[in-house]
Amino acid sequence: MRSNAVDSTEKGISDSRIGFVKDDVLSNVVLHTAVILINTCDEVFLRKIPGELSLNFLHLLKESWGIMHSWPTPWKCHQKQSFTFSNMRANDLAETIFRLSMNQDPYAICAVDVARRSIFGSTELEFENFIINHWEESPILLTKVSKNLEGDNIIFSLLADVFKSSTIGALLNSILRGLVSCPPINSDEMDILNFLKKVRDELGSPMLYEQDIRILKTVRSTSMSTHGPLKTEAHYPMKSMNSSNMERPEFTGIDLVRQCKKAYHEGYTVALRGVEFRWEEVAMITDRLAMLFGQPSVGANLYLTPARSQGLDRHFDDHCVFVCQLIGQKQWTVLPRGAGFLPRLYEPTCNLHCSESDDNIAGGKHFLLGEGDILYIPRGYPHEAHTLNNMDKSCIDETTELSLHLTLGIEVEPPFEWEGFAHIALHSWNLTQRRVTFNHLDSASQILSGDIVNLLHVAIRLIGNRDPVFRKACLVAASSLPSQGEGDNHIRAHALNQRTIFAHMINQIDAHSSFLEAFGTVKVAVYEKNDHSLQWMGWLRHLPQEEERIDFNDPLRFFEDLVLSYEGHINEACSAFMHVKSSFCRDVRFEDTRSSFERLLEKYRKTRKQFMKGMLSLHCTK
Repeated sequence: MRSNAVDSTEKGISDSRIGFVKDDVLSNVVLHTAVILINTCDEVFLRKIPGELSLNFLHLLKESWGIMHSWPTPWKCHQKQSFTFSNMRANDLAETIFRLSMNQDPYAICAVDVARRSIFGSTELEFENFIINHWEESPILLTKVSKNLEGDNIIFSLLADVFKSSTIGALLNSILRGLVSCPPINSDEMDILNFLKKVRDELGSPMLYEQDIRILKTVRSTSMSTHGPLKTEAHYPMKSMNSSNMERPEFTGIDLVRQCKKAYHEGYTVALRGVEFRWEEVAMITDRLAMLFGQPSVGANLYLTPARSQGLDRHFDDHCVFVCQLIGQKQWTVLPRGAGFLPRLYEPTCNLHCSESDDNIAGGKHFLLGEGDILYIPRGYPHEAHTLNNMDKSCIDETTELSLHLTLGIEVEPPFEWEGFAHIALHSWNLTQRRVTFNHLDSASQILSGDIVNLLHVAIRLIGNRDPVFRKACLVAASSLPSQGEGDNHIRAHALNQRTIFAHMINQIDAHSSFLEAFGTVKVAVYEKNDHSLQWMGWLRHLPQEEERIDFNDPLRFFEDLVLSYEGHINEACSAFMHVKSSFCRDVRFEDTRSSFERLLEKYRKTRKQFMKGMLSLHCTK
């Protein structure tokens, strides 16, 4: 069976059709039927497809996908050859490849210890020192770890050959060739097939500006501060291949490389997002790093900056970053973080923390990164970076002065902060209490207790707003322990530290949970119809639900009824709140919570890995 891909309408990917030569009509019908069946079945049926059959069919589909991408303009191909067309769109082919790949193992797996050594060095003590002294607290330059480990460093040894090129054109081609758009997946999405329904018309589409790639540089503005001219980010005026729809500017193939090369020579940085979905080597690194820190996933971006240039303006991130210098050098400045400032993921924060006019600008730390260096920057620290200002024009080749670095971003999502651990503890404790007291309490008492528990969730959130410990990453499920029986003392120290933090949280909840503050908060939300202020509760729906009166997708409706019920009965409600809070703080158990926490983490990881595997298969032409 031989396949080709064409576009009969020249309107973009949504109208692309996959065709086969005329003398293979039966194969065309079989393929079309198989694609329809696969794209409409559930996950149980997908898992029943025999492994060898699935792999063979997947290989055929990837051949078709590769042929389409091999054309100069794969999304706008002309009918210069004679084909028999099925009704299959390129999007349909992309979805089938995704579905057949999402439960496969596309990349090799290395031990978590290998990833740990690649960043922190060969001994467990070095990683423990990092966790105690720097994790989420202070930046640190991990110098030449890769050279000390010789060929054992998976980050630099795997990526060295991928991005080594003698010219900018060749380097950009190696980075951008065969890329497709990676549609964002909701952080709380637990059903991969539900996600596919939402993006069915986008899957496998050309690259989108802002979503997948940015071309930008930092320039001096006309505005002034006490420290001189302010700086601002300027974006390169990219010309979209779909000029009729500038709300979704698309780029692909040779044209993308050409525009990026031109922008690069004008001082712009090429910033590529979602690299872990595009290269198997990066996927393996991020997967192991997520296991190391006990998080669902780790993101990766790639930045190519020319000499004497700055890409992003000074900013801070809401996640921790490991900057891995792959090619060249880059000068970094990291400014002090405000006391107690530990931004939550995706929450709006004040940009004054990294203003040009900050008095603490002179207190910044400076780091010069060379090839093989890794810089750790905790979330909340303002930072900026630029390539060296070497005016020597006698360079051997045009890549001598550039910088290429990979960022590994550890995003601490709400369920996996320590505050999330506290919410899981409360939810699990409440389920246990409900089962134990089911035959001993009347229905009204059970309802009151359940309502109070949801108000206690709000009280915990308010404490988390004030106490940065609650916003720190919970490492209870971290796979960061020795793998060869060494370091029993380190294991005990790690476990003791987790229990110490848990005890601190319970003490804070016991001492500072306020009924009046929590009730006042939901009362304001109800009167202002501000459902946005309660959206943080949404992830709680992924915990076991047993006849819950609250819909965590719409908590405002529940609290509307609660406010009406409690108005005029504040004293009774306050007494019930104090009783539930005291019982929870007295009876909650770390191990019970840990089990629930790990089960939730595995649910998140399953969906993230399915998404990663599916997207990697759509980049099979790289």
